[in-house]
Amino acid sequence: MHRCLPLLAIALSACAPTVMPLYEEARLQALAQPGPLPEAWRPDAVVHLSETLLTHALDVLLASEGTLTEAIDIGLVTATPTLKVSKLQLRKAKCATCLGVDATLKGNVVIDSPVGAHKTKVTATLSFDAEFEVEASEEHWVLTVAPRQVEKVKLTLNGAG
Repeated sequence: MHRCLPLLAIALSACAPTVMPLYEEARLQALAQPGPLPEAWRPDAVVHLSETLLTHALDVLLASEGTLTEAIDIGLVTATPTLKVSKLQLRKAKCATCLGVDATLKGNVVIDSPVGAHKTKVTATLSFDAEFEVEASEEHWVLTVAPRQVEKVKLTLNGAG
């Protein structure tokens, strides 16, 4: 048995220089970015989410990311909202790859101008078509909503439309 080991080591080392470049090429090809999908590509499986499950996913999304606080700069005036989504309803959309969303946001907005800052209560209702995108991270999937077409917006400040 011990006499065969050197013979086996010689045989394996003789193959290594010819096999290694092929292995490296195959490894690089397997790890390369896949690039765009061909036009005729169709998925092997499709995941269908019920309205209940999607509504739950949206509730979780809104609980963690549901406050709108980005300042809006309008020249001399800056509006800084603190709005939370208080109502959300899904409906059929005009866009083939979208879902329709009817939302109500409530909270405050601070309007800062050269004459001073003023805080006022705000209620906004809007209807829009949105595309939902899912990204996989190492720990979980991230669901994002991107509004595509806003259809209706109603803004009420301190009870006046």
